[in-house]
Amino acid sequence: TAQCSLNIPSDGCKSELINFEYTTSSAVSAASWNFGDGNSSSQNKPFHQYTTTGTYTVTVTLTIVGGGTCTATKDITIHDLPTPLISISSESEYCLDINDIILIDSSTSGVSGGHIASRLVLWGDGGRTVSNYPNINKNVSYHYDIPGTFDIDVELTNNKGCKIKSKYRVTVLPIYVPSFSYIDQRILCDTIEVCVYNDSLENPAILKSLKWIWGDGHDTAAPAGAMCHKYTTSNTFIIDLEATHKNGCKNKTSIVRNVVIPNLTLSPSMGNKRQCVSEKFTFVQPQRTNVTYYWKITDDVTT
Repeated sequence: TAQCSLNIPSDGCKSELINFEYTTSSAVSAASWNFGDGNSSSQNKPFHQYTTTGTYTVTVTLTIVGGGTCTATKDITIHDLPTPLISISSESEYCLDINDIILIDSSTSGVSGGHIASRLVLWGDGGRTVSNYPNINKNVSYHYDIPGTFDIDVELTNNKGCKIKSKYRVTVLPIYVPSFSYIDQRILCDTIEVCVYNDSLENPAILKSLKWIWGDGHDTAAPAGAMCHKYTTSNTFIIDLEATHKNGCKNKTSIVRNVVIPNLTLSPSMGNKRQCVSEKFTFVQPQRTNVTYYWKITDDVTT
């Protein structure tokens, strides 16, 4: 009596192409397969896909060379695929340098009581993120180093080994890179004038706007070359040169300047307020180091 058995997995995945094989010590002239889902095959080692989940009884009947048959059966359980529920967060930033692409993964395993065993994200620029037993509803973020349009591929595998892939597309926008240098600052009595130089090298044709933000509530357009600004209070100010690309992306570069306006309190006094003709009047202002005083004395005749 011929002995035979089925060499098939106990578990499979919906739509997976499964190879069905048998083992026997006898020579076989024909094989008849019944996959348990209404489909059959007369191939020796067929492939078959199940389109619905469930447990199926697979039967093979072998015709033995020289006469006789051998029949073997085995159950196979077909599991569902994960359901990808992935979205791109509205909090994602798409401008280069500050871009942060955030995926929200709310996927389900497709298996009752099961879980997502692994998640592979291919970001389209050679980067990848692999997570084993990922936390569902936890954000996955990525930063791109170059602008462009990228196809993101996500592969999910559940605890039964069933896999599914999904694809998403993002565009990372270019930015304008501003540049400037500090020139100097000058004391102008009760103000400090700070001068800077816009030495940006990129093509201004891609700009929507370029402006100086002085840190004291004022801003001005920033043409090429030097620009000065007067501060009327002492403080530490952050000076920004902010560029807005025509695509809406903003970028800026900054310096920090400590502005100290000297306290030039004037307290002039004079000697005798009445003098004879040709006598001199004396005017006095207490002196401070590094301060020059200019007097302007007028009467009806001379200045």
